[in-house]
Amino acid sequence: MNLVSSSSSRAHNFVSFDGSERAQGKLEIPESAAYFQKDQFTAPQISRGAGLSYAAASFGKNICSVDHARLNKIVDFNEEELWIEVEAGISLGRIYDFLIEKKLFLATQPGHPRISVGGCIAADIHGKNQFLDGTFMNQVQSLNLFHPEHGILELSPKKNEDLFRLTCGGYGLSGNILSCRLKLKRIPSSMAEVQLKPLDTIEQLPERLKISAAASDFVLSWHDFTLKGKDFGRGFIQEGRFIAGDSVLAASKKAAEQSLDAESRGNLPIKVFNPLTIKMMNLLYGSRCGKSGSIFKMSLFDSIFPIQNSKELYFKFFGASGFHEFQAVLPEETFLEYMNGIRNYLLKHPVSITLASSKLFAGKQDLLRFSANGICFALNFERNSESPKFLAFLDKLLLECRGIPNIIKDSRLSKEIVSQAYPEYELFRSALRDFDPKRIYKSELSERLAL
Repeated sequence: MNLVSSSSSRAHNFVSFDGSERAQGKLEIPESAAYFQKDQFTAPQISRGAGLSYAAASFGKNICSVDHARLNKIVDFNEEELWIEVEAGISLGRIYDFLIEKKLFLATQPGHPRISVGGCIAADIHGKNQFLDGTFMNQVQSLNLFHPEHGILELSPKKNEDLFRLTCGGYGLSGNILSCRLKLKRIPSSMAEVQLKPLDTIEQLPERLKISAAASDFVLSWHDFTLKGKDFGRGFIQEGRFIAGDSVLAASKKAAEQSLDAESRGNLPIKVFNPLTIKMMNLLYGSRCGKSGSIFKMSLFDSIFPIQNSKELYFKFFGASGFHEFQAVLPEETFLEYMNGIRNYLLKHPVSITLASSKLFAGKQDLLRFSANGICFALNFERNSESPKFLAFLDKLLLECRGIPNIIKDSRLSKEIVSQAYPEYELFRSALRDFDPKRIYKSELSERLAL
């Protein structure tokens, strides 16, 4: 039977979420999965989910971005066997709403409910519990991938395993992810208990993270990098645990109300962040949240999706010029060397750090996936005339400390840094070319990294 599909198509000006990359391309929005047929394929192209990637992974100059927003159905669900099958364009918020009344959820999720499942697979994202549940790839039982030269392929850890590994954390470069089957996890309710434990110094972090992780369902830390001397990096560890209690289902409905997107993020007429406001923000946040033994209850929705409601303003405060995020996993044995390097640089060349945060990581580094044993540490700061020097320093320090950078969070990473930091860069590149020798799938990210 000849399937008939329809889509809307138009020229579009794309921008990365961090505000750094802009390009004019074509935006195609299929109405159904019937769009994916060899005889109506446009090349070069790349899949697009929510468009919230900091780097330009879903668009590029003169590239067709295929938006999966309307491919957002729940296909199948098995409560007894704990899995759900969904189309790749479905948002995490919609899945949350469907599962929470059944006291189920996806174990690994990033920070915003509008992010699509396909995007989670393509970037192999992590949550606040990577040490416990791994990256998103660990939640994928199987997926269906379309490539015009190969048709629709079923991939899993046991079927087409090499292509499965290439696709999970492959940045959309092996084809269009159409649907997937995801593992689920039982939880006692939609409530979480969060405890804040102060950290006096950054040197305490590695050991305290491990202690917290041993007794928690999710863990992260916050640090004030505007402080100097012995107070540099003072902050707190946030421990989260699932608890039984009354459900707060109304909170989950916020998912449909989120407005954050790359195009509107930089629309404020003025830039709120500057060295003075950043220092004040850190001092206020640290004093409000860092009280010893603070314990409070919150909805699971708010704990796993912190970048929503008023916290969306954080990104908008950077203004049109945007921001940088430098996120890396450092081996525990070089972590303090990395911190001391940053501390010494900031003493000589002040950079206003808006956010410094860590998570505990555990797992094997493979291909270009952001996964390894160690401490994941992220820095946010303004995009200005001084930031390129700081980023160049961080690149050099990262390599000296044997860390790996998060490709999806950094829109200016070079091939030279990525190929040195990721031992299997060439293996990924050659495997991609073996599968797709015509290099049909491209993006600004893939062109910049010579993938």
